[in-house]
Amino acid sequence: MKMHSLKLKYERYNKQFKYLVYITLTLIAFNILYLQNNLIIKWMYKNSEFHIARLKNDFEYRSLSEDEIDFWGVSIHAEDITKSNLNIFFIETTCCTKNARSKYEFERNGMILSIRQACAIESTAYLNKNHTIYLLYSCPINENIFKKTSKEIIQIFCHSNVKIVKLCVYKYFEGTPVEDLLTKGVLDESNYPVEHTSDVLRFLTLWKYGGSYIDLDVISTRSLYELRADFAAYETKTAIGSAVINFKSNGIGYKLLTEMLYYLKRFFDGTKWSNNGPDLVTKTLLNLCNNGQKIEENNKIICDGFTIYQPEVFYPLPWNEWEMYFQENNTSVTLQRIKNSFVVHFWNKKSHKVKVYVGSKQPYEILAEKYCQLVHSAVKMQNYSSY
Repeated sequence: MKMHSLKLKYERYNKQFKYLVYITLTLIAFNILYLQNNLIIKWMYKNSEFHIARLKNDFEYRSLSEDEIDFWGVSIHAEDITKSNLNIFFIETTCCTKNARSKYEFERNGMILSIRQACAIESTAYLNKNHTIYLLYSCPINENIFKKTSKEIIQIFCHSNVKIVKLCVYKYFEGTPVEDLLTKGVLDESNYPVEHTSDVLRFLTLWKYGGSYIDLDVISTRSLYELRADFAAYETKTAIGSAVINFKSNGIGYKLLTEMLYYLKRFFDGTKWSNNGPDLVTKTLLNLCNNGQKIEENNKIICDGFTIYQPEVFYPLPWNEWEMYFQENNTSVTLQRIKNSFVVHFWNKKSHKVKVYVGSKQPYEILAEKYCQLVHSAVKMQNYSSY
């Protein structure tokens, strides 16, 4: 009887013990799940904050420091560029000549880009998110270049579609119709070696890869995607500009570029500033219009499928009115004249010495604050009064 009573007690205590163990294990499991969920939620919240900081509004990206840029992520070789009409090229040609390249290696640090040039790249990258923006860079670069580059310049790499391309000039020209212009020193002997090298490079680049070329003295105000392919614009009533051009890597665009490169091979003239750029584009396209099928519309002429727009598209103010971009007394008039533009060209040859004052009513400053917000914000954070 006693043994039976002890057995019953044992079974009762055993059940209670198992129940307590079950409750304890359940509580432990619950706590583990709770902690895990808390950590996951915190991680998600932290990362969402990071993405919100970069993508919060249309234009609110998180600014970068020089230590955050992955050099190997934003730099590529020219042979890695793919043919596409969604390519947009900027070209920095300072070190294309032997003398300039040698001088840079010993006297300069960081990227050779001005604040206005960075603004050109950022505004274009932001408004053309479906394009790849390539900066062809002629001076020496390595993985330490961003550590020596000012904060406002490196903001262009906040935009994931911006790539810097180390331009090995001799290799780039090799096997092309204009190879001799470089290897035989023709470009170095020009009266305008940097400018004429830039002229040749823009045509050569679009011949190789297709897409758009844009000068570094602009601010983009609308996406080029709306203009489709194969286009340029008049910069005056009679001259077609080469500061913003698009040629596809096939069809009429490729045919015209081939024609221009072979013309340069035979008739390159280094004595006049515009000979190998706007003058050549004008001559080539007007010849096409005079001898091919020509369609005239409201703001453009279409010649055998190549479109030539009126000046307001890229050159809303002619070169002899460039000062209006930097004057405060006619701001409303100037902004009215550029309201239909896709890109605004600022005639750097004339305007590069004029200061833009932060917070002023200069038309350039108003456009910069609107379309290159990261570069402009970095300028303000560093208390620059002008740029």
